Amino acid sequence: MPLDAQHELPSDRNAWACLAADSGQPQEVRDRAWEQLFPVIQRIGRQIASRFRGHPFDDLAAESAAIIWARIQQFQPERGDFENWCRTVLQHHAIDVWRKQERNPVQPAVGGQEKCLALHSATIDDAQEGSEAAEARCRQLRSVLNRIAWPRSRAVDYFAVLLLQLRLAAARHFTQDPLSQDRAWRSELSAHVEWLLPWSPDEQQARLKSDWPPLATLWQAVSMGLGNPAVKIDAQLICRTVEPLLPAATQLTPDLWNHWVHRAKERARHEVQNPAVWEQCFCRLLPDYQRGDSS
Repeated sequence: MPLDAQHELPSDRNAWACLAADSGQPQEVRDRAWEQLFPVIQRIGRQIASRFRGHPFDDLAAESAAIIWARIQQFQPERGDFENWCRTVLQHHAIDVWRKQERNPVQPAVGGQEKCLALHSATIDDAQEGSEAAEARCRQLRSVLNRIAWPRSRAVDYFAVLLLQLRLAAARHFTQDPLSQDRAWRSELSAHVEWLLPWSPDEQQARLKSDWPPLATLWQAVSMGLGNPAVKIDAQLICRTVEPLLPAATQLTPDLWNHWVHRAKERARHEVQNPAVWEQCFCRLLPDYQRGDSS
C-alpha cells in the first residue's frame, strides 16, 4: 500500500529497500528510503574496495550506489537482510571486474583517458551481466530443489546431505581464484553462499540423522572454517567440524560422508529426471568424480 509522502518511514533497512524498489510508492517516499540506504551502501562499497588495489576499484564506493540501485528490485527480504544482500552484490561485482581485468588488463590510452574510461565501463557492464547470470543459475537451482525435495529415510536424511554438500561445493567454487587467500574476503564467504543458496526454516531444522544437531547448527560450525584461507574445503572439513557436535561414540568419516553425498546425488538425479536441468543446475557443484576422488 502506498505511503503518504509525510508518513514516517519504517525503522529497518529491509523495509527501506522495499520502499525504494516499489514504483507504486510516491517518489518522495522512495527518495527518503533511498537516502536512508545510501550511507550503508557506501560503507560496504568502501570496505570491499579496500581489498583491491588501483583502477578500476578506486571508485567502487562512489559507483556502489548506482550498482545497487540498478538491481534494487531484485532484493527479496524473505531471503535475508538488505546489508548482506548489498555486500553480496557488490562483492560479486568487484570479483567479476577483478577476474575480467586479470584476463584482459586495461592499458592506459595514448593521448587521453577517454578510451581507458570506455574500456572501464565495458568491463563493469560485462562483469555485472556475469554476476546476474550466476545468481539466475542459483535461483533456478533453488527452484529445482523446492520441486524435488523428498522425505527423509529411516536412517539418513539424504536431502539434508544434498543441501549441505551444495553449500560446501559452492563455497569451494568461490575459492578457486587467488583472491580467496584474502582473509577479509574469506570471512564473508559463508554469507555469500547463504544468500545464493538459502534454506527454508524447515530445512534449517532438518537433521542428517535424527539424533544429530540441526542443519543450521552444522552450517554455523562449518562457516567458521570457511573463513580461514588456509582451510581446504573438502570432506575432511565437514567431518572435522561436525564430529564434536555429534552424540557420544558417533563418528563421521570422509568415506562415510562421500558415500552419503553419492547417495544424495543419485537420488537427486533421479528426482530431477531431465538431464538438461541436471546439467544446468547441478553439474558444476556435483560433478561425477572418478573412483578415488574426494568430494
